[in-house]
Amino acid sequence: MNGPVPELPQLFRSWRTYLSLAIGFGLLLALFRGAGISPIEALRALGNANPALFLLAIVVYYSTFPLRGLRWRVVLGNLSTPGAKGPPGPWHLAVVILASWFANCLLPAKLGDLYRAYHLKRNGASGFSEAAGTVLVERLLDLTVVVTALAISAVFLIGSVSRRTLAEIGGLGLLLLLIAVAGVGLFFRLGPRVRRRLPTRLADIYLRLEYGTRAGLKSLPVTLALTVAVWACEVSRLALVTQALGVKITPPMVIFAALANSVLTTVPFTPGGLGLVEVGVAGLLSLAVPLEVGVTVALADRLISYWSLILSGLPAYLLSGRLEAREVAADAGRSP
Repeated sequence: MNGPVPELPQLFRSWRTYLSLAIGFGLLLALFRGAGISPIEALRALGNANPALFLLAIVVYYSTFPLRGLRWRVVLGNLSTPGAKGPPGPWHLAVVILASWFANCLLPAKLGDLYRAYHLKRNGASGFSEAAGTVLVERLLDLTVVVTALAISAVFLIGSVSRRTLAEIGGLGLLLLLIAVAGVGLFFRLGPRVRRRLPTRLADIYLRLEYGTRAGLKSLPVTLALTVAVWACEVSRLALVTQALGVKITPPMVIFAALANSVLTTVPFTPGGLGLVEVGVAGLLSLAVPLEVGVTVALADRLISYWSLILSGLPAYLLSGRLEAREVAADAGRSP
């Protein structure tokens, strides 16, 4: 993992990327046909949204990136990699995270997450494997908070939503969390045995990844608090979108739908959950409002959490490259 990593433009041109995007758009088309509305009709409905509330939803959503940048800075601060110069500031990291989310919107299997580790390796802030370990811990923190809040909101929906629906969504989230926790536990427990059986280079990569993961699990009170703040913003975004559209949905349903959205994006089936999330969220909201209204809310929310990321993420990706080049040049200037 410390060897060459494909550049994002190479990954964008992969047939796997085109195939996963085609699947995502196919799911979107199926959603429109199932709801009996056209994209034009959905856009007209969005045109009637309250612009102030919709803009506030955008602001609330993008406020999560500085919070994520600060959280990653705290996690990276626990690393002590020989020869590394230390992590960049929170705003620099926020830009890198935004760039990685842009990549996740276009690439399958959340390959954008690897860009974060690659960026830190390139600018000398950390080794690739150590940084990848910290990203893994962040995903684990997100999943823990999401599944916990999902379970709490599900309790308030008993009686108004079928137990099967609650069990399916909640069960998927719990399954993903259990797999993640069990995987990390086995990773630590079997580490010494696995390393002894690996070639020296792979054993070193394994050790660095394990070190980064362990370091990421320090400072838990701070990182958990920041994670809760991030997901409070995510839920608030969907709540503001429903208000902007004049749709009345109970707070537990808003929370459940917003968090189910995140669980669906965790499944690396399509880039950024394209199609999968829209279908899932619209289906959930249709338990409280007509399907066509649920589709409109889901599409409006995804305008912010998916399509706007493509517009804002490309400049962030280009800026992250400039920040990296500036750091490398500065280090060269300080070298004797």
